[in-house]
Amino acid sequence: MTALRSARLLNRLALAALVAVAACSGDGTGAGNDDSVVGVWQATSMKGGATEFLIDGMTVRATITATTYSLTITSDQAGFCDGPDDCTITGNYTRSGTTFTIDPGTEDEVVFSLSLQGNTMTWSGLIDGESATFRWTRTT
Repeated sequence: MTALRSARLLNRLALAALVAVAACSGDGTGAGNDDSVVGVWQATSMKGGATEFLIDGMTVRATITATTYSLTITSDQAGFCDGPDDCTITGNYTRSGTTFTIDPGTEDEVVFSLSLQGNTMTWSGLIDGESATFRWTRTT
């Protein structure tokens, strides 16, 4: 995987992760109808294909409200941040059941499915034909 493709994949994965956090349970449609996912989540693994993106001290934290997300990245090792090594990305999300969709305002939407067990959340899907798996742990 080229460096540019890895960076684009990480960008989409991280943005999709935020939607996944907001969409992990509930039976309604639309954003923000499941209070069990509102809070702060720390990424424990972010894989695109066989590549683990949380390396060399990189961290990703998602803060979820009823309708929005904020993704805070530190020590970016994969070119996710545009410029500095630390950045924050924010946006809105939509969902339907366990299917969640994020549209980061670019030409591509990202769709994942997920599961939630206690304070651990896992979701998976395909991004640009590559498998993607994320694991999060609730911190608050």
